[in-house]
Amino acid sequence: MKVFHRIDDVQEYSNQMKEILDFFDDNTKEFILAVVPKCFDERFAEIINSYKHCTIYQHGYEHENHVEKGWCDEFPDSLSYNQRFSWIAKGKRRIEEILGYQINGYVPPWNNTGEETIKIISELGFSIYSAQENNTISYLKNRDVSVDVIEAYIPAIVYKDLNQVWQEVIDLSSDRSEVGIMYHFKDTKQEDWELIKKFIKRVEDLNSI
Repeated sequence: MKVFHRIDDVQEYSNQMKEILDFFDDNTKEFILAVVPKCFDERFAEIINSYKHCTIYQHGYEHENHVEKGWCDEFPDSLSYNQRFSWIAKGKRRIEEILGYQINGYVPPWNNTGEETIKIISELGFSIYSAQENNTISYLKNRDVSVDVIEAYIPAIVYKDLNQVWQEVIDLSSDRSEVGIMYHFKDTKQEDWELIKKFIKRVEDLNSI
């Protein structure tokens, strides 16, 4: 059984984020960064390009919600085809120009978008779609996450008991070859980060089995 880690909503560079990413690169076999293109810059790219175990996926364009009701979606089918195609393409081009190489993975903001937008993603050359479990897309490779370390996002982030998260990983590992774990690190307190580091090291032992 393989475990991979996906860090969402990666935007501006910060010293805290560098500390987090350094740890992931030193202690995991694979971690995915879901990068918001509008905020991505050369300084951040230089650091990311130094990592050995990091893969970049695109995460929308500016991570803005464009629906009035229901599940948040940056590129709902209510927007025109040309609007969606243009913005997603612009984001892909920006990331690739800054990084200096092509990317092939896409993570929709809020793990949600419409079927027509997913077809646009495929048309733009993405071959991997990573959302949450049960978002199976037949014409793209699916690398969905099935475990979230966070219990609540609003009004402030509250982390789950990490023993509970560990049990979720173990339970899922019995019937699948790969388990994806999702993280959001904006405004993470140092004491929470210290606990998460221990959890990550524990999970990575599964990749050695």
